[in-house]
Amino acid sequence: MKIKTILENHKDRWLAIRVSRFGENNIPLEGELIAEDEDREKLWKKVPQSKKKAIYILFSGDYLEEGYAAAF
Repeated sequence: MKIKTILENHKDRWLAIRVSRFGENNIPLEGELIAEDEDREKLWKKVPQSKKKAIYILFSGDYLEEGYAAAF
Protein backbone atom coordinates (compact mmCIF):
# COMPACT_ATOMS: atom_id res chain seq x y z
CA MET A 1 0.00 0.00 0.00
CA LYS A 2 1.24 3.52 -0.69
CA ILE A 3 2.63 5.36 2.35
CA LYS A 4 0.42 8.33 1.48
CA THR A 5 -2.70 6.13 1.67
CA ILE A 6 -1.63 4.66 5.03
CA LEU A 7 -1.16 8.19 6.42
CA GLU A 8 -4.58 9.30 5.17
CA ASN A 9 -6.29 6.26 6.74
CA HIS A 10 -4.61 6.63 10.16
CA LYS A 11 -4.65 10.34 11.06
CA ASP A 12 -2.94 11.64 14.20
CA ARG A 13 -1.35 8.30 15.09
CA TRP A 14 2.19 6.99 15.44
CA LEU A 15 2.74 4.38 12.73
CA ALA A 16 5.23 1.57 12.20
CA ILE A 17 5.48 0.64 8.54
CA ARG A 18 7.55 -2.15 6.98
CA VAL A 19 8.72 -0.51 3.76
CA SER A 20 8.48 -2.59 0.58
CA ARG A 21 9.43 0.06 -2.01
CA PHE A 22 11.70 3.09 -1.89
CA GLY A 23 11.86 6.01 -4.29
CA GLU A 24 14.55 8.48 -5.15
CA ASN A 25 16.92 9.28 -2.25
CA ASN A 26 15.55 6.24 -0.33
CA ILE A 27 12.21 7.92 0.37
CA PRO A 28 9.67 5.26 1.47
CA LEU A 29 6.85 4.96 -1.10
CA GLU A 30 5.01 1.73 -0.24
CA GLY A 31 4.75 -0.60 2.70
CA GLU A 32 2.68 -2.54 5.18
CA LEU A 33 1.36 -1.07 8.43
CA ILE A 34 2.48 -3.36 11.24
CA ALA A 35 1.54 -1.27 14.30
CA GLU A 36 -0.11 2.00 15.32
CA ASP A 37 -0.75 3.88 18.54
CA GLU A 38 -1.45 7.38 19.83
CA ASP A 39 1.67 7.16 22.02
CA ARG A 40 5.14 6.81 20.49
CA GLU A 41 6.58 4.81 23.37
CA LYS A 42 3.70 2.33 23.30
CA LEU A 43 4.16 1.94 19.54
CA TRP A 44 7.81 0.92 19.96
CA LYS A 45 6.73 -1.81 22.38
CA LYS A 46 4.39 -3.23 19.71
CA VAL A 47 7.15 -3.57 17.10
CA PRO A 48 9.02 -6.90 17.30
CA GLN A 49 12.64 -6.37 18.42
CA SER A 50 14.07 -8.35 15.52
CA LYS A 51 12.33 -6.13 12.97
CA LYS A 52 12.94 -2.61 14.29
CA LYS A 53 15.85 -1.90 11.94
CA ALA A 54 13.67 -2.30 8.84
CA ILE A 55 10.71 -0.28 10.08
CA TYR A 56 9.69 3.31 9.19
CA ILE A 57 8.28 5.08 12.27
CA LEU A 58 6.39 8.34 11.77
CA PHE A 59 3.54 10.48 13.05
CA SER A 60 0.59 10.91 10.70
CA GLY A 61 -0.67 14.23 12.01
CA ASP A 62 0.52 17.75 12.63
CA TYR A 63 3.55 17.98 14.89
CA LEU A 64 2.81 21.46 16.18
CA GLU A 65 -0.37 22.78 17.71
CA GLU A 66 -2.02 25.77 16.10
CA GLY A 67 -0.24 28.98 17.07
CA TYR A 68 3.25 27.39 17.29
CA ALA A 69 6.09 27.57 14.78
CA ALA A 70 9.37 25.77 14.18
CA ALA A 71 12.62 26.72 12.49
CA PHE A 72 15.40 24.44 11.27
